[in-house]
Amino acid sequence: MAQIHNLESKSRFGTKYIAGLILLISSLLIAGWFGFFIFLPIKSGMEVVTNLEERFLPRAEGMVLDFVSLSEPSVIITSDNKLLDELHDGLNRDPIKLSEVPPFVINTLLAAEDSNYYQHEGVDFVAILSAVLDNLRGVTRGGSTITSQVAKQSFVGDEVSIRRKVAEAVVAAELERRYTKDQILEYYINSIYWGAGAYGLQSAAYEYFDKEVSDLTLDEAATLVVIIRSPAYYNPRKYPERVLERRNSVLDIMLKEGFIVDIQHRSAKLAPLVVVEKVEVTSNAEHVSAEVKRQLLNDPQFAILGNTKEERKKKLFGCPSDDTTCSGGGGLKIYITLNLELQNHAISVLNKWVPSGGIETGEQEEEPKPTGVITLLNNYTGAIEVMASGIPFKEEQYNLATQGKRNPGSAFKPITLLAALETGSKLYSTRDSRSPVEIDCGYPCAPDGVGSKWVVRNYGTSIKADRFINKVVAQDRAIELQCLGYHIEEIKNKDFIEQFPLAENLEDIEEENEKILAIGIAMNQYTEDGDAIIYRELKDGETIDEEENIITDLEKIEEQQNLIQIDIENEKQYIFKPCQDKSEYNRTIKLLDTSGMVSLEEATRRSINTVFAQVASEIGGERLSTTAKRIGIETYLDPVISLTLGAGAVTPIELASAYSSFATNGTLAPPYLIEKIEDSKGELIYRHITSQRVSIPDPAAAVAVRKTLELAAQYGTGTRAVLDDRPIAGKTGTHQGFREAWFIGFIPQYTSSVWIGFAEEQLPLTDVEINGELVSSVSGGRVPAPIWKEFMEKVVEDLPVENWPLDPIDIDRYYEIPKVEIPDLLGLNVLDAEEIAFSNYILPVINLVDSEETPGLVLSQNVINCEEEIDEENNPCIGVEMPEGTVVNLEVSGNRFSAAIPNIPPCTLTIEESESLIKDFMRETNVILFLKNSFEQSDLPGCEGKVIGTNVAQGGTVSTGDTLLFIVANSQEDQ
Repeated sequence: MAQIHNLESKSRFGTKYIAGLILLISSLLIAGWFGFFIFLPIKSGMEVVTNLEERFLPRAEGMVLDFVSLSEPSVIITSDNKLLDELHDGLNRDPIKLSEVPPFVINTLLAAEDSNYYQHEGVDFVAILSAVLDNLRGVTRGGSTITSQVAKQSFVGDEVSIRRKVAEAVVAAELERRYTKDQILEYYINSIYWGAGAYGLQSAAYEYFDKEVSDLTLDEAATLVVIIRSPAYYNPRKYPERVLERRNSVLDIMLKEGFIVDIQHRSAKLAPLVVVEKVEVTSNAEHVSAEVKRQLLNDPQFAILGNTKEERKKKLFGCPSDDTTCSGGGGLKIYITLNLELQNHAISVLNKWVPSGGIETGEQEEEPKPTGVITLLNNYTGAIEVMASGIPFKEEQYNLATQGKRNPGSAFKPITLLAALETGSKLYSTRDSRSPVEIDCGYPCAPDGVGSKWVVRNYGTSIKADRFINKVVAQDRAIELQCLGYHIEEIKNKDFIEQFPLAENLEDIEEENEKILAIGIAMNQYTEDGDAIIYRELKDGETIDEEENIITDLEKIEEQQNLIQIDIENEKQYIFKPCQDKSEYNRTIKLLDTSGMVSLEEATRRSINTVFAQVASEIGGERLSTTAKRIGIETYLDPVISLTLGAGAVTPIELASAYSSFATNGTLAPPYLIEKIEDSKGELIYRHITSQRVSIPDPAAAVAVRKTLELAAQYGTGTRAVLDDRPIAGKTGTHQGFREAWFIGFIPQYTSSVWIGFAEEQLPLTDVEINGELVSSVSGGRVPAPIWKEFMEKVVEDLPVENWPLDPIDIDRYYEIPKVEIPDLLGLNVLDAEEIAFSNYILPVINLVDSEETPGLVLSQNVINCEEEIDEENNPCIGVEMPEGTVVNLEVSGNRFSAAIPNIPPCTLTIEESESLIKDFMRETNVILFLKNSFEQSDLPGCEGKVIGTNVAQGGTVSTGDTLLFIVANSQEDQ
């Protein structure tokens, strides 16, 4: 196909020469015809004529002169019947029927291009001669008819030659014979180029005046026809004066030809030239449009569009605007599942909570800000009705909803719960909930393949807890934990730097060893040059050089003796921890968390990490991975047990799809976006067929998880998501270090996921602006849950309240309480006894008693309400099956140290001074006391804030486990 929009490349000053040449050729042609009739009878002359005819005069009868299929944009239409986007490859065409064009617009076009259109038969010899004469007089005008322009554009091309000119005339005449005038004119107005990517009259009307052809005024119609001759030269946005002059000339021709009357002529010429600015199409769903295009061009299910990407591209976008050989393509109607109203609402919610755009920091780059994603899936069809990203498409083309693979944190726990139930566990199976817990995986615990041991802490338990660089502080903490002294542990440099960033501007230092040196300098252990500073007393008569790095100040020496010593050559540093040995430390830290044994149902509701780490260790990473895949997680997940706390990365769409299985009693409709496709003739060429599959073979297991997630949403970590008028279920998720925050919730009809995080990299969501406020740390329950509620309140506005599917008849078996045999713990060390008890899913309660036996020895065990009749005075209940979580009371041998407390004179010491005195006493005597304060009104002068007495008489004896109460002079009430 010839190039449709042939720009005028010849300047005006050459038109006289061209006109003269045309006149000369015309004279020669007339003379030629005269000679032809004289020359014709001669035989040799006939052969020459035949040769000339074969060379210059094509036989029109055998030519294929079908009007080509005009490329037009494909359109994307949403489920609420809104036009989402037009898809084209720079060629924007919107065909219109000739009958829909107002007569005055047609007359304007004819006046400018071919006023004798309805009189000639394809070639207008009168117009050609008239144009030649006008050009000689300096008036630029062409002599081509509309039909000959169609012939040139679509059939013979624009080669500069006599042969092409003759062929153009022959084809034009043949077109007039085969088609009606209206058919040719309709093809013409829809095929020509009007500039700015617009092809056809309708597209041009929208491009320059933002209106349909039927709404054009006379002056606007005259402006449009001016552009046809040379869209670049007559660009109304760049050269308005040039276009205005030519527009008025067209109006003069219309008046002369009788197309308009004088008053119309004067009124139109007085109208100012006003064209709209080029409109850049924007929407809240550009990521969706990009995803539609990606699927149509790449997914095998859309092979109906072509076997290669190029074939599909033409079918979808039509012809490129600069391809003169291309025809057809485009014109598809692509119906998608997106609800544009809900999509826009989701974007507005995200913009409110996590506005896009970085924070300006002067000359530095913008500081990144958190963003978010909201998705909405139909539980029974899989239709994606919302996939909203908080970042505008112009800033980030990456689709966070479908491509943003992020760590789900605790949002993965329901998948672990499902896998546990499918392997025989019950909702009331119990596990040890104390924190931290160390698990020996036996193989890499995480996807990075590093480390076979996994230390897990519950939310709110800091990894920095009870780690010190000062031994005195560690010992003080030991007293609070009811243990003595301190012990030393090694820590990797990376973790040490994170936990003890003692030097300023560490983030500006790149190398790890340089950061360690900076910390050493901050602790006064190294000079700026990296030389070690030595702290020691001088020997008798010793003198030191000023250049030597030796500190002899006794106070500074004592201070350094209590601090760790930085080793800049080592990959590890050491730190102080409370208690004299590691096992005692682990036990005392565990005792800080007295929750003990909890059921899997409660662990899900409270999102207890340690419980799920143990469950994952029992069932294995392979089962976690395969279970996730079966219920909708398409991304490959390494089969490691740390998946249970979100070690594997998934997309928001995948996670929503997985949760939908819980809403439907274990059936999954895979998510999809494209509903159907119609071609340019309105014929259906593709329709999505919803094909549900069983994702959870036992419907009762799916219901058990769903009921548990109802509790998690309504009474656990997701309470901020609860809707007022209908049941919901869901789970929060917070990835390690607050790097991701999630809430995935569902109602009977829909599942929606909300993700909050940083788009480019995993940064801590700490001290960030959320909903106009500075939030210290973003967790799943704190931000995503209320975002989910605000979004879903719009979703359910006109949505009927439905109940969950009926429960299977055998659901009760998941609520049975498992039983275990009570183990024999007599004679064991208390630490061993505790571990055995917890590994058997029973809860040991330790009671220390005075005994001459080895300290820590289990002397007796007792179970209240043992289910077998045994001796009530000696009730170990050993070997008896009891429900998991049963309390076993253990009496343990323990030495109760006693000593007389030091004297605390009234109105002398502050609370801090008194506590320091008693702590020294505890270190020296091994008598561990609980210290508390009581405030009392006192009229004694100078006693405000001072200790005026204790609950134990001066010099009285106290024993391990006693409480010492400081009575402080103050006006405050007891606290």
